[in-house]
Amino acid sequence: PPPPGEGKEANPFRVLRHLVVDQQTADVRLLQNAAIIVRRRPLADGTSSLATIRGWARRVLGEYPGCRMAAVLDAHKGTATAVIRDRVRGFVDAEAYGATDGRDPAPLVSVLYACYLRSRPTRPAAFDLLLDVGRVSTPVTVTIR
Repeated sequence: PPPPGEGKEANPFRVLRHLVVDQQTADVRLLQNAAIIVRRRPLADGTSSLATIRGWARRVLGEYPGCRMAAVLDAHKGTATAVIRDRVRGFVDAEAYGATDGRDPAPLVSVLYACYLRSRPTRPAAFDLLLDVGRVSTPVTVTIR
C-alpha cells in the first residue's frame, strides 16, 4: 500500500509508470513488456491515414497481448495517433497533437496514455493541457474517440 497521504485519493495526479518501446527495437523482451509500442516513420504504404494506422496498431496489439496502446509518431505534424486496447470498449482511437517544432513527439504518447487511463471515457472526449518537457512548454490537445 502507498504511504499515508500518497494514495490514489490523496493524489489523483500520481505518476503513471509505463514502458514505451519503439517497434524497431531488437530486444523482444522489451516489446513483450511494453505498455505502448510506437513507430516513428510512415507505414509501409507511406501514408499516415487513420485506416492504415488502425490496421498496423491492431496487428501490433495482436502480436503483443500485454501491450495496451500502439501509436504512430509524426514529428513533422507533431502528432501521436494511436489505438488503445480497452477491456470494455474494445479498440479505441486516440490522438494527441502538440506543435513540437521538430522536437521528439514521443512525450505525446505518454500524455495520451495518461489522459486515457485517468479518464476512461465511455464516449468521445477531448482534453487541452500543457506539456512541460525540460524548459519547453507545449499546448497539447488529446482526442479520444
